[in-house]
Amino acid sequence: MARKLTQRRLSSGQLVWVAMSEVADGDIAVGNPEQSVATKNMAHSLSSSDAHLALPPGEHWTFLQQVHGDQVVHVDRPGGQNGLTADGAVTDCPGAVLAIAVADCLPIALISEGGGVAALHAGWRGTKDGIIEATVNQLRKVSPGEIAAVMGPSIGPCCYAFGLADRQSFVDQFGSSVVATTTDGNPALNLRAAAICSLNSLGINEIVVDDVCTSCDDRHWSYRASKAPQRQALVVWQESTPSL
Repeated sequence: MARKLTQRRLSSGQLVWVAMSEVADGDIAVGNPEQSVATKNMAHSLSSSDAHLALPPGEHWTFLQQVHGDQVVHVDRPGGQNGLTADGAVTDCPGAVLAIAVADCLPIALISEGGGVAALHAGWRGTKDGIIEATVNQLRKVSPGEIAAVMGPSIGPCCYAFGLADRQSFVDQFGSSVVATTTDGNPALNLRAAAICSLNSLGINEIVVDDVCTSCDDRHWSYRASKAPQRQALVVWQESTPSL
């Protein structure tokens, strides 16, 4: 069932939530006709585990047509920019839910102390091409302040076999922390380490990492493990009114 990854009270009084759906909630892939059912299931499972956690309704959600690029959209109202082609979204609008659908790629939520949030899709291509930097820069324009990051479940280095030449390009860009080995002894990429390097270079050092591997853990779909077309989603939002 869906689970809360973090909650954070901002100096403004707003409460920010970050949560992740699981297989039990249903397929949240963009274009799936049952997506709305899955979002309702996710909201129900979250409220069942925490009575104070009220996920806004589906019409307040913004999903993106993710293409492994570096485009970022600004969401100025709940549900705004839904369906646009981009891999990152930022908002300072309370009640707007930013959603990133994934099967192995790394979903990241950003929380600005100034009263804004962001969500981004960091696959290996997008990470190399600067989607993290682009989203952080856009969030800082919308909401100045210290930023914290939350990484959701993604494929871990234990399962992420990666060619040596392609991995070397990551080493050249992000350093040796990206070097890993799969459980069966093949060269692997630590995508989370690359993302942490990017965030640190941008002055973001408060990072919550959920180290669940989507390829290992049957609570999540994995494209690498089974070519699954289904998706789980990371969502981030701030409550429309401050909680007392």
